[in-house]
Amino acid sequence: MSTNVSEVSLPTYLLMSKIHSIAYLIVAFVGWIGNGLMIAVTIRSKNLRAPSNILIAIQSASDIISTSYLAVFPYFVFSELFISSKVCFFFTMVPISAVEFSNWIVLFIAFDRFILTKFPLFHFKLDKKQYVIGIVWFCLTYTVILKVLAYVFMEETSTTCFATGGLTGVINYVWFSCTGIVTVGVVVLYKAILTHSSSYSEEYRKISRAVKTILLFHVFGWCFTVMSSALAIIFVSRQANT
Repeated sequence: MSTNVSEVSLPTYLLMSKIHSIAYLIVAFVGWIGNGLMIAVTIRSKNLRAPSNILIAIQSASDIISTSYLAVFPYFVFSELFISSKVCFFFTMVPISAVEFSNWIVLFIAFDRFILTKFPLFHFKLDKKQYVIGIVWFCLTYTVILKVLAYVFMEETSTTCFATGGLTGVINYVWFSCTGIVTVGVVVLYKAILTHSSSYSEEYRKISRAVKTILLFHVFGWCFTVMSSALAIIFVSRQANT
């Protein structure tokens, strides 16, 4: 959630930012361990060379990049250091691009699992290399387009530079809307996979269990983001009224 100084009082803004920085740093730390293990296992295991495994490893790497900034954000907040949204935009360009890239990769992982369970023969005949390259190319293109739009529609404000602090005005709402739509798409696809695979062989049931794990962590991550933002707003609003 991106909040700038012009929208709320300074003490309220700083309190919100501090709550966010601590909460997200905890999640980031857990994510670094989990994603690091995922990448290591994928590299070391010769059995994990399917498109979905490669995409999961790519997504894990992009998550590490995106959350690396969360180790720096508390410094801005607790030292009460403000910078312009334009400077923040360039400072956070790499991590926020990784977030956008990662969101779509997760959707394509779900799409890949859906094709495998629904159309296994078609999935088997796919050129795996071109398939993965095409997905990565699409995600990169989306990220670049969104970055260009964010720069074009940028509004100059002061911010403690949270990861999305460089996204101002209408693009801020577009960004969160797109992320929400992708998350809904992931849930819908995985629900379809679970429904389809429940009546099939043990191999499909293994896929089902893996899907449930991925879905749980993805939805938890998104819900944590929204809920922590909402709780921070409620808390600081009460503090401001006391």
